[in-house]
Amino acid sequence: MSSNKLRKPRHESRTMALARQMVGSADNNNRITSHGGIASWDEHLIEVRSTTALSHKSPVGYRGRMRSADSPPQTSIQDYLSALLHPVSAIEQYWAMRAERAEALLNAHERYKRELDDVSVSHEQRRSRELAELNARYARECAHVTRMVWICLGALTITVCVLFYVVFRYAPRVPSDPSRSSAVHYTIPILSPFSSVIEHETSAVNVPLVAVLLIIMGLFGFLWFRCCALRR
Repeated sequence: MSSNKLRKPRHESRTMALARQMVGSADNNNRITSHGGIASWDEHLIEVRSTTALSHKSPVGYRGRMRSADSPPQTSIQDYLSALLHPVSAIEQYWAMRAERAEALLNAHERYKRELDDVSVSHEQRRSRELAELNARYARECAHVTRMVWICLGALTITVCVLFYVVFRYAPRVPSDPSRSSAVHYTIPILSPFSSVIEHETSAVNVPLVAVLLIIMGLFGFLWFRCCALRR
């Protein structure tokens, strides 16, 4: 076969025809919106003004014609507004998708930041409440310890006062003899091994008093360790 012989054109598939038709319509819409959008809008405004003036002049006779003439401008307005609001080209669709995605990410970030703020506020409130409870508990324990210390000091003071009172109250008084103020002569008796000497001692601080004092001190020590040392 010769190279310059015309070949038979191939049959175009439905998919290619539909794609070519969509591309052609998109190009036409872009061309119309870019060049003739403003002119068609001005023409439509002039037509609307003329129709409103005619309707004011003859409202009864012109009502049917106004209804028939209103449908193409409404369609053109809708097409114009849809062409302005909705992107047609692939680049506009791409940037619209990116803008929508960025808005969704921004909303998610704001919601996450709001949740973090709520959680931090709740943690701060709980921490301040726990610190207030700890301070109140520490103040109560300090007041209790202070009260116990004052009670122990008061009991010790009372015990010392009672001890001094007993010592000075029941101590034997030696009468003062003016004749003894001169020289004193001591006699040392010499005892035989067969004689016995019995010594009698009298004192105000006897065994029962010492036992009572030891019992009181032990009781105060027990209360001290029970109330204060175990809590620490």
